[in-house]
Amino acid sequence: MVIALSGILPRPVDFEETGQKIKDVNMALLNLCLSYEVEFIHSYRYFLKCGKPKVELFAYKDGGLHLQL
Repeated sequence: MVIALSGILPRPVDFEETGQKIKDVNMALLNLCLSYEVEFIHSYRYFLKCGKPKVELFAYKDGGLHLQL
C-alpha cells in the first residue's frame, strides 16, 4: 500500500495574501512526508502560469474553488 498526500493548491481569490503561506505549508508537508515515507504529490506549480494561478482551472461561480487532486 502507498499513502500519498497532495500539496495545497494556490487560490486565485486571495493569491497575493496566501501564496507564500501555501508554499511554506507545502514545504512542511513535504518534509513530514519524507520523515514518514509517505508520497508527496507536487501539484502546486501545475496550477500556475507566469507565477499566478491559472484562472481557467478554478470555478469562479463557486468563489474560486477547485478540486484537490
